Amino acid sequence: MFLRLGAAAAALPLVWVLAACGAGGLPARPASGGAAPPTVLTAPRTVVAADAGDTVVLAVGDRFTLELGDAAWTVTVADTSIVRRLPNFMMIRGAQGIYQAYADGRTSLDASAPGGPCTSAQMPCAPTPQSFHVELVVSG
Repeated sequence: MFLRLGAAAAALPLVWVLAACGAGGLPARPASGGAAPPTVLTAPRTVVAADAGDTVVLAVGDRFTLELGDAAWTVTVADTSIVRRLPNFMMIRGAQGIYQAYADGRTSLDASAPGGPCTSAQMPCAPTPQSFHVELVVSG
């Protein structure tokens, strides 16, 4: 799903095969009426928009890919001493980065993007902004 910049060109076919296979691995979300408690995700490979409001549990050293889609997302981790984005990775389209857990603790990851297409029949309209939030819990 991702490629370290400067890696040998021979690694590209492996990246294409992995991307084609879909390395998601997250459980499907059951439909529910009303407010349900947040789902706890244990060390997923990929965090997606459907995981908004969930808690992601990681061990120190675990990594995950944030894949929210093609919008121009601005991502903020509240405490980058606990979890932070890894530099120097070329991302696939729709991914916002690879993040790694560095220390025990609890922090949050928030993302926002300008709105998508207007849903109003009246023109002009203001696009609705998008937002995303997950809690990140890291333990040794």
